[in-house]
Amino acid sequence: MFNMSKRTRSALLWAGCFTALFLYMYLRHGYAFPFIEQNRMFMWDGGWILRRAAECGGAAAVARDFLLQFFVEPWSGALLAALLLTLTAVAVQRTLERVEPGNGALLLWLAPVAAQMFLLVDYDYRYEGIVAWLAAWGLFSLFVRVGGGAAVRAVSASAAAAALYWLAGPAAIAFAVTLFVYELRRGEKGRLWYLLPVAAALAMTVAAYGCGWYGTLRRAFTPAAYYNPMAEPAAWAWAAWAAMPLAAAAVRPLAMLCRGAAARRRAAVVAVEAAAVAAIAAAAARGARYYMQEDTRLFERLDYLMRRGAWDEVIDECAAGTHNTLHCFILNTALLERDELAGRAFTFPQAGLEGLSIDWSDNNPFLFPMLSDMYYAAGNVSIAQETAFKKNSEALAVNGSCNPRMLLRLVQTAVATGGHSGYATAEKYISMLERTLFYRREASSYRRFLWNDRAVEADARLGAERANMANIAVVYAAERDAALLAGLHPNALAGRTVDHLLVGRLLNRDLEGFRAAVDGCRAGGVMPSAECYGEALLIYGAMTGHDMAGYGISEETRRRFLAFQSFAAENYSRNDLAAIMRRTYGGTYMYYYMFAGEEPAGKR
Repeated sequence: MFNMSKRTRSALLWAGCFTALFLYMYLRHGYAFPFIEQNRMFMWDGGWILRRAAECGGAAAVARDFLLQFFVEPWSGALLAALLLTLTAVAVQRTLERVEPGNGALLLWLAPVAAQMFLLVDYDYRYEGIVAWLAAWGLFSLFVRVGGGAAVRAVSASAAAAALYWLAGPAAIAFAVTLFVYELRRGEKGRLWYLLPVAAALAMTVAAYGCGWYGTLRRAFTPAAYYNPMAEPAAWAWAAWAAMPLAAAAVRPLAMLCRGAAARRRAAVVAVEAAAVAAIAAAAARGARYYMQEDTRLFERLDYLMRRGAWDEVIDECAAGTHNTLHCFILNTALLERDELAGRAFTFPQAGLEGLSIDWSDNNPFLFPMLSDMYYAAGNVSIAQETAFKKNSEALAVNGSCNPRMLLRLVQTAVATGGHSGYATAEKYISMLERTLFYRREASSYRRFLWNDRAVEADARLGAERANMANIAVVYAAERDAALLAGLHPNALAGRTVDHLLVGRLLNRDLEGFRAAVDGCRAGGVMPSAECYGEALLIYGAMTGHDMAGYGISEETRRRFLAFQSFAAENYSRNDLAAIMRRTYGGTYMYYYMFAGEEPAGKR
């Protein structure tokens, strides 16, 4: 029989663990990683790195930013997340084996993995948490291996705890407590010396709080330091940190239970360990249930496709049905970018005006990137710039880092705006992005436009955005008087601006405002042709008695409208009228106007 060496078995075990974690993370949560990457920006600049590392907890933060720059793709993010979790498992298993050889802790090393794997897809979790965890456990493992007298080891551990706090934050407390528990279990003489590292870590906590590094004593003292300061970490998220001293305390009793015991007892111990790990994983999954939902995962994929400008893929993804307003908003952005908003908007489930113009008066930073994409697609440089700036400002305030996606948008909008201020702003952001790994090439491509109006105006997109700024001013003025829309001028983006305006009126079922806007656009010579516009005008005419003969509505649209009216009148009393009419008229504005709000968004 083939006898496999212990080293080979161990390598196969860890390879299997890594593969399983990678497949789960990639297949289930792959698109969460590019979303997380947006809130961090690592710059390959020695001065920037040193300044960041010089802060309390800065070394872990720099390591985090270095890792997160590679999260630009779903597969690379999943790969790194799986690697971090596998390193966690390997570190725990090897250290516990060193503490108590043949200890029987066959599954105990999975507990920190189960506690942290769902944190890695939490938008509010800061990855320096797992980096700091590995640093704390690695330092504990080092002191397990180092010999010497209790006093010397305790003093050395105190210095190490203070240094670890400065480098990685409150993880130093977990290290110090775990080392103290370990020494208590050993029962060696002088074990009370190991209260010194605990005291050193706590002293660093008070000092860090006093210097304002963490804002609140709770963040300076607990794993809350590794979360968005505006978010409240769930209690289960502390499990990984509690696992350190608990593992150090439990390993010897497990060894005593299993050493020389019958197979049945060993199996019982393994079953208890498996149950504990499963309970931790279940609690962690429940705490991260938002990130497990199908609509969240769809949003992450759509957001990734938006960043890549894969508008056709966004539309195809939504063809199976959207789940909420955000999905509708992303779909409509894609339709606008493809100049198909008016032609196809009502062939998809819609969520009313919010699907085209989300209210951001509460300054919700979660919405700003999507709003910037929508308004840039609509040819509205000013709002695209404002929302990009707001998101980047929020990232700086909360995360202490720029958002590279929004910096690129600020480059685009500043170049389109032009002038000394616009070009200077664009150059500033281009210089920052040129110090990144994955954004430098795209950022550098905009350098040729700086202080070169001819180049901007000759560019298909930037030139159109600049030319359309005058139309946006007209649209704003026309909110008071739709007749002012006659001042619109044709250009490559004027049709999108008009579609955004008119479809918004239709989604809001504001037919009076729609008709007035149509009159203004027709007078300006920028009225696009779309079947839904003809249907809306016919509905308006039927409701008000106005003659719609002069609006160029096709005979086919008129016949379809009359058939719709006739069928609705004949079957008006039926409870299933919406379902029946959806089969024939589900892709029309007539159907939307009559039944909007009566059916939940979903597959159509």
